[in-house]
Parts: sequence; C-alpha cells; structure tokens
Amino acid sequence: MIYPAVRFITELLNQFMLNRFQLNDEIVCMSNLSSSEGVGTANIENKVVLTIINIEEETLKPFNVNYKQLSSGEFAKINTTKKYKLFVMFSCNQKVYSEALKFVDAILLFFQQTPYISIETNSNLPDSIQKLDFEIEKINYTAMQNLWNAMGVKYRPSLVYVIRLIGVQSGIEQEFINPVYKGMATISNG
Repeated sequence: MIYPAVRFITELLNQFMLNRFQLNDEIVCMSNLSSSEGVGTANIENKVVLTIINIEEETLKPFNVNYKQLSSGEFAKINTTKKYKLFVMFSCNQKVYSEALKFVDAILLFFQQTPYISIETNSNLPDSIQKLDFEIEKINYTAMQNLWNAMGVKYRPSLVYVIRLIGVQSGIEQEFINPVYKGMATISNG
C-alpha cells in the first residue's frame, strides 16, 4: 500500500510540475538522497526527489471488527486494517538555487490546492487506497539539520509532508461465521 501511494503522489506532482513549468522531461522522482555507501545519488540532479523519511502507525484504533461476506453466504472475520502515516521529504536538487526555490513554491501550491485525494476527487487513485490526507510537517532548524546529517548529504531546499491514512489489510480470513437469518426459527406451542 505504501509503494502505490508514493508512486501515485509522485506521478500526480510530476504532472502538475510538467504543466506548470512547460517541461518536457519528468522532474519528480522517488529516490534516496544518498547511496548505502553514503555518496550522493547521481540520477537526482535537477530533480525534485520524494524520499520517505519515516513511517508511523496511526494511533487511532478502530472500534469495529472487519467482516467480509463470502460467496457461500458466510462471513469471514479478517484482521483490522492498520493505518499508517508517511513522513516524506520533497527536496529540490537543482544546480541553480533560485530554480530550486521555484519548485519549493510549486510544491506548496500543489498541496495547498490538493489537501487530500480520495476516489471522489481522483478516479485514478489506486484501488488499495481510499483516501490520502496531506499536511506540512513543522520541523525546527535543529531537527532539519539532524535529518540532513543523518541522510549523509548537504542541505537542499526542501519540505516535509505527512501523508495520512495509508491502510494495510492482509485480507487473511481468521474465523468463519454463519449468517443469522430472521424468520427462520419458529417456536411451537405444543
């Protein structure tokens, strides 16, 4: 569920950037900012890079148990859907600083215009996703500096957003329950 969501957001933001700046080549990509050896990634020059920097389980717990009806008429109890929030960084890796700032502005504009995406707002939303909510993450200077140091690269103009409600459901049936039909039982007064 995470990969389809991130790929969808990348494609949507990329289309927005292509239209806004009349670009011919894709500008938004999913990537690490450095390799596992700690060197910068070569294919991200002059790109806007979406990088997942953290994944957390949403702490709001559902109050209902999930059931699905089978073709036999029985109901199967399935595990409760887990909801996650992703913390993603959009870093602008343009050689010219002022160009990077233009892309930062465009990212802000995109998410201001699109605070959430649902099947009602976008029919191309992957089937496994019901809704995505976007909110800019407030990160102070020290935390941002620590984040860039941890990634092993030099700072670039960037924004961090929280994407909420990435649902993960295995669909594995845990228990089967026969349906209860009204009017089937009769009481005899003998």
